[in-house]
Amino acid sequence: MVIFGGSAGSFTLTEMTAEKFYEAGMNVMAVAYRDVEGAPSTLSGIPVELIANAVYWCKENVAEKIGIWGISLGGQLALFLGSLYNNLISCVVAINPMHFLQQGMSSFKKMEFEDCSCFTFEGKDLFYCSVQEWTVCFLLN
Repeated sequence: MVIFGGSAGSFTLTEMTAEKFYEAGMNVMAVAYRDVEGAPSTLSGIPVELIANAVYWCKENVAEKIGIWGISLGGQLALFLGSLYNNLISCVVAINPMHFLQQGMSSFKKMEFEDCSCFTFEGKDLFYCSVQEWTVCFLLN
């Protein structure tokens, strides 16, 4: 299983979650999609193809069937990967994903947004809701 954390949590939390799955007898790989060496430092324009490389590696080296698990923004990522790579991924678990993809952020702590999606596929933004659009959705509910 390949797992992803959320936007607010540190990769340490993702690694701790992976450890629990491993202790339960599962092969698991924790994947960081931001804020670690070799990954973007922001939550904007992250290519899902790069993240899918972990799934390809697992399929070639570890197991025939690969599941993915994600929480919050990682849950959204898991859902996108499951739909874009459905020939590769056998199971998707999305814990508390939002019902839309949020706008990219240059700074999570300062809540600074960019005019793009958090994730891209084949060089193009995945469809996202701007801050204004999702603020209206929350206010109406």
